[in-house]
Amino acid sequence: MTVAARLCADMGTLLEQEQEQLSVLLSVLQAERDALTVRDTDTLSAVAGQKQAIMATLESSHTTRLKLMQLARMPAEEQSFEQILGLCEQTSGGLAELWQRTRSLLEACQQQNQGNGVLLESSRRATHEALSILLGYPAEPLNLYDIAGKTTASQFGGSRSVKA
Repeated sequence: MTVAARLCADMGTLLEQEQEQLSVLLSVLQAERDALTVRDTDTLSAVAGQKQAIMATLESSHTTRLKLMQLARMPAEEQSFEQILGLCEQTSGGLAELWQRTRSLLEACQQQNQGNGVLLESSRRATHEALSILLGYPAEPLNLYDIAGKTTASQFGGSRSVKA
């Protein structure tokens, strides 16, 4: 087997492994979304561990890909990877398609993760606001009306609803 054919085969194997890991990560991120929706802390804890393990595997794969590029005497940059894709298309084919599917899965994971972040921030904000109101310290100054009907911010952050 030529050096180029070996490089292409190894890159193909890595991309297939990354696709598998990204598919699992997407499922885990969807489970995280479901857990965030119902505030299931046990599932969120388990999901966090799964995400860390998958990310470690993906980072290892990326490092291996960079090492393969170095062995091929190519700088570890996107342009070099594009050259490898072109070379592999000429010799064995299919690597560009694998890369495109891998990128699509990565983008889906990024979108799901961003959505989870928005959901998490919304939940955090609601919890913070509820605690602030219960303790009598609103997160945002309350707008109150004075005798003239003009809005004014409460000087003391509102009245206590609950005494601790």
